[in-house]
Amino acid sequence: MIKDQLAHPVASSTTIFRVDVWHKARHVQQLPDSHQQVITSRLYFLGGDLTEQDIHILCTQLLVDPVTEQYAINTPYHIPNMTHSLD
Repeated sequence: MIKDQLAHPVASSTTIFRVDVWHKARHVQQLPDSHQQVITSRLYFLGGDLTEQDIHILCTQLLVDPVTEQYAINTPYHIPNMTHSLD
């Protein structure tokens, strides 16, 4: 079933929401043999017959631990003074 969904494009009336989830306390990791640091977040793309309010409910009840994490809908996670970002 999932394979069939991936093979077919999303209906034009379906809205795709981008959800970024990250730790409130930044978990910075040093790359081995490098001076570069890595900060990670989780990225979700949610689609369907959903409203932004539905996405907030999914985030607060399923995707995000409100004690340790934050999230943003349709806004990329941004860290001041970061020189590079990958999605």
